[in-house]
Amino acid sequence: AENGNTDAMFNLACCFAEGEGVEQDSRKAFKWWQRAAGKGNVDAMFNLACCFKKGFGVAQDMSKAFKWYQRAAENGNASAMFNVACCFDEGEGIEQDMRKAFEWFQRAAEKGNTNAMFNLACCFDNGDGVAQDKSKAVEWYQRAAEKEDHDAMFSLARCFEKGDGVAQDMGKAFEWFQCAAENGNTDAMFNVACSFYKGDGVAQDESKAVEWWQRAAEKG
Repeated sequence: AENGNTDAMFNLACCFAEGEGVEQDSRKAFKWWQRAAGKGNVDAMFNLACCFKKGFGVAQDMSKAFKWYQRAAENGNASAMFNVACCFDEGEGIEQDMRKAFEWFQRAAEKGNTNAMFNLACCFDNGDGVAQDKSKAVEWYQRAAEKEDHDAMFSLARCFEKGDGVAQDMGKAFEWFQCAAENGNTDAMFNVACSFYKGDGVAQDESKAVEWWQRAAEKG
């Protein structure tokens, strides 16, 4: 690291951040990520942004966090793209701009970032930063759901339940509610219970309805 190897700088920073083989020291972690980022290490740029966002080893500074997320994003880091989108979405470190938020969610989603896929679907669903398009919302909810995003599973189930952007299909609605429920989504648990109680998309079974209502209640 002292001789300018950016991978070594990045790994040394990780050691200081996590206390692996050395006493944990957030300031030294920040220093080495900063040096690596300054030399073009993209992962270090992302971690440096996270330091500024969280105040880890340095004073919290959302504008600097945004700056480094953007530099990492422009160098192809999908997680950074997602965070740039979130900054534009929430107006953190930069003026709120829903159109730019949409654009960065789209770039991150196309690079395979699951969280961005879900947020992109929400943009299409609600018309945030882009013209509302329910069918595209369903497409991206499905892509995120197939990558195990539990919120996307629930949203996709609601689309099939309502026929929103896709042909109504109570069987598929139940399947996706069940997937989300089995992954801990309490709203989905409630909907699974209701499906069993009413026989919507699945054979009516009051005992299973009670079981799922109980599971939902236990989760709060």
